[in-house]
Amino acid sequence: MKKLTLKDATKEELIQYFFTCDYFGGGFRMQADKERFLIWLQHKRTGELLDAQENSMYASQKALDEYIDYIRQANAEKDIEKKLDIFNKANEAYKRYEMLYKRSESIDKKLNDALDL
Repeated sequence: MKKLTLKDATKEELIQYFFTCDYFGGGFRMQADKERFLIWLQHKRTGELLDAQENSMYASQKALDEYIDYIRQANAEKDIEKKLDIFNKANEAYKRYEMLYKRSESIDKKLNDALDL
């Protein structure tokens, strides 16, 4: 895993970790050691990347399915005007797929770096 330092943490992450409610004691968690914080930060960021990757992959698959559906519709359509309109919709769906797939690849690279793969 990529080694994080306290300088890598955002202000919100520091506040979230050091000043959030302690669920079992009812008080506030303060004065936690640096190593526990860095482990928490690594897990938090890796979890966020995994969620983003899952969402991006789902959205790209949905766009690809939409593209395939439009192609099937266009192939079945007899009217040339309607066929061209459906192909235009298919083209837009494919552009969305490409954009979302590139985003997914970018997230995948970040995740590999975070997990040191």
